[in-house]
Amino acid sequence: MPADLETIRSKDDLGRFIALDLEARGLKCLPRFYQIRKPIVYYTVLLRKVEYLENKKRGHLADLWCKFMQLRLKRLGAKLGFSIAPNTFGPGLYLVHWGSIVISSDARIGPNARVHSCVNVSGSPVIGKSVYLGPGAVVAGNITIGDNVTVGANTVVSTSLPDNVTVLGNPARVVKKA
Repeated sequence: MPADLETIRSKDDLGRFIALDLEARGLKCLPRFYQIRKPIVYYTVLLRKVEYLENKKRGHLADLWCKFMQLRLKRLGAKLGFSIAPNTFGPGLYLVHWGSIVISSDARIGPNARVHSCVNVSGSPVIGKSVYLGPGAVVAGNITIGDNVTVGANTVVSTSLPDNVTVLGNPARVVKKA
């Protein structure tokens, strides 16, 4: 469980997080003109840069730069429909589509998360590694979701889930154990 979620503390960590985020998308490096051609990739890179700036010790000029980068992230997030607090995801984040993704600042989501559009994570859930959140999924409350869990489309999860399960419905019920 990612209760002690890995954070970006150095430029090496920043590079590793970005590389793992790209690898999750099947990319080896940043595509040419990615700011224009791949806005979701651009958003994840900006998110990681803001995490780095927020976590490192800095002076007044760096604080100003951090505020500027936070503003860029917020503006791009508004354009794409993302409201994702920094330092909530581990490395290997894959945002599949743009459109209404809301992640609480108290949520902790492990590495290799795949998040579709219209996902809402509220409260302070702790979500394990390699989790799939399908379109329209809602995870609410102070719950724990295990590793390798698939949350199906339009599923509402309000109770804790074990590792290696697939859940569907409202309320969520286990339909498959791996």
